[in-house]
Amino acid sequence: MNPLRTLLGFPSKNSQRCRPEGRNRRQSIRYASEVPIELGWWEEDEFRSIDGTLLDISHGGAAVVLAPESILPEGNVHLRLADISESAWVAVEIRAVRPLKQGAKVAHLQFDGGCSYAFFRKALPATHLDSMGASYASGEFDTRSWR
Repeated sequence: MNPLRTLLGFPSKNSQRCRPEGRNRRQSIRYASEVPIELGWWEEDEFRSIDGTLLDISHGGAAVVLAPESILPEGNVHLRLADISESAWVAVEIRAVRPLKQGAKVAHLQFDGGCSYAFFRKALPATHLDSMGASYASGEFDTRSWR
């Protein structure tokens, strides 16, 4: 089980099935991650940013854990991997923000046009996908399908 999920009180992936609802539900498999991230946006002429931790990521979106005092704007922001110096900012839309029992917040993000394959791979530990064997051969991971 993912230690961050346990700390935040999320159930194990095997103990609870998600039931997609609404018109904008994810269409891609999400992969757990614990990579430090930064969310940034412009407020008039000033660039603002906050730090957080990537909880999970897919081709279509991501979830990030933020400090309880974090204040996000509505709509579009930019996401980057904080510990990777050459990480580019990626445009995302904030779809929802919800509090956790421990006081932290989870922001649910949707990539603008999908996540690039390079960003996706940098967001996961080097061996995470390689250890998945046959499931790694899924069309979702065909680099020709990613921009």
